[in-house]
Amino acid sequence: MKRNVRQWMIRTGATAVASVAAALCLSSCGSGSGDAGNPTFRAYRELWERTRPTDYRYTFERSAFAPPETLRKVVIVVRGGRTVSVTPFDEGAPIDRSAYTPYDTIEELFDVLEDADRKGAYEILTAFDIEYGYPAQVRIDYKQELADDENAFQVTELEPMP
Repeated sequence: MKRNVRQWMIRTGATAVASVAAALCLSSCGSGSGDAGNPTFRAYRELWERTRPTDYRYTFERSAFAPPETLRKVVIVVRGGRTVSVTPFDEGAPIDRSAYTPYDTIEELFDVLEDADRKGAYEILTAFDIEYGYPAQVRIDYKQELADDENAFQVTELEPMP
């Protein structure tokens, strides 16, 4: 199922710039919750927290300068906020389960974004699902002058589970 997404670009020292819309206006924007994170990430995270299913699964794929066994496309199953399985999307060589730990819940994907923003990453490109608010596509370039420090991932086929 193809989902609708909003795309955002964050550069160090700049405010969020919408590439799809001029601004995002959710009921929780500017709520003064005390979260020091980027307002765009915070708004989508709040949408996720309001709409997230208790149990869900999603397909996750990462690209980075890393060993191939850590970059396999996987299906992640979360029940009650805890990851219960991470399995290869296609049959083949086993995966390095520990390589997926920072990405094995949607909350952790938001943590990756907020951490990159807090550390002053040069560029953060994101596309968020507008129904649930999860980060559907992310590309982070931590330092402009460095090669091979980029981290990218995509979430597809997020489905609530009974």
